[in-house]
Amino acid sequence: MQPVDLARFMGVVGSLYQLRSLSPATQERKQAPDVANRIPPEARLRGCAASNQQILLERAISYIEQHLHQKLAQAEVAAQCGITSFQLSRLFRKLTGNTFQGFLLERRIDEAKRLLANPRTSVTDVCFSVGFRDLSYFTRTFQKHVGHTPTLYRQTLYVQAPAIAPDPMPIHRYEKLTPTYRPLLASGSLQDQPCPQQIST
Repeated sequence: MQPVDLARFMGVVGSLYQLRSLSPATQERKQAPDVANRIPPEARLRGCAASNQQILLERAISYIEQHLHQKLAQAEVAAQCGITSFQLSRLFRKLTGNTFQGFLLERRIDEAKRLLANPRTSVTDVCFSVGFRDLSYFTRTFQKHVGHTPTLYRQTLYVQAPAIAPDPMPIHRYEKLTPTYRPLLASGSLQDQPCPQQIST
């Protein structure tokens, strides 16, 4: 907010009074007073530009997700967003801190790690499902980013913790009875009675 310029304010009020006092026919021909806007257009659109950039990035990422299994060119994604390849590169660098190719590669590696968690999916299927066309290149790239080959990474997912010996089952107080006395236990005649010291046969 800026202080009101009294001379400019009175000029605007006078122009409005003249417009109101004119007849309707004359009023149609009279144009509204040209009031200059002192806020530069680039300042007014700055917030909108940031919002538009976020929308463009989300559109690009959505297109990447839908076509991750295909060969993706930066120019193709840029065309889908209605911008140039250079603008798309600047957009990714600014909002993600990564290049377009770097972002795409990381996304493919993450998806490969997710698919490798399924033991029924072969490494070759994972390779082609995430957009790689060469198994050896996929293996080298995966090892470079993850530290293990895809096969070894899958094995590390299924390393079992050392088996802990189960606690021995508690022995019931009538378990040590001889077979002769076990039928009596079922009938209830020996419950809550001390076990005989000697058993005659």
